[in-house]
Amino acid sequence: MASPPVDIPAKLEIDELLERNRAYAASTHKSLPPLMNILGGDAKKNGPHIVVVSCLDSRANPYEVLGFKPYEIICIRNVSGRVTPALIDIATLDAFFHINQIIVLHHTNCGVTHLTPERGLNDLLSKCPDLTPKQAQYAKELSPIRSDDDNWLKADLKILRETPYLRKEIAESAVGLYLDVKTGLVREVNDRTLI
Repeated sequence: MASPPVDIPAKLEIDELLERNRAYAASTHKSLPPLMNILGGDAKKNGPHIVVVSCLDSRANPYEVLGFKPYEIICIRNVSGRVTPALIDIATLDAFFHINQIIVLHHTNCGVTHLTPERGLNDLLSKCPDLTPKQAQYAKELSPIRSDDDNWLKADLKILRETPYLRKEIAESAVGLYLDVKTGLVREVNDRTLI
């Protein structure tokens, strides 16, 4: 097996992280005012009002890929960028910020596409042998493992439209974007032509 072209550490020492932080604080960081000052004391009126759900893969950073500015969006990143684990977060954010738009960003060559649901579930079951059959089934249903195409993005848009946790107007207007990590280009995906 070939070595990766990037040196990916297995673990970082806390002292190294603290040193990196000191360098950041000295050279890059700009002191930020309290959040409610930034929002003029009214989070519902002054936003941010856009939530982006995205994969945690560094190749799919929404701030870079879509050119977002600080405070323009609220970004929820998780394994595979699936919406199911983010639903309660989105509902909570809506209560505080009055969300107007949800953008779901998936990408090609996602790491989870190299796993099978069976392999992922079997690994989970071996690490958590006390799971009940109901818990194991729930874990399988929430699995972020997906195929390397836009079908799961369409499925996520459908989940948003059908969830009871979100206001219909934001669920219905959710947008799906699919990033090609080779080209850096994003295209819109519509769930109306499902799988």
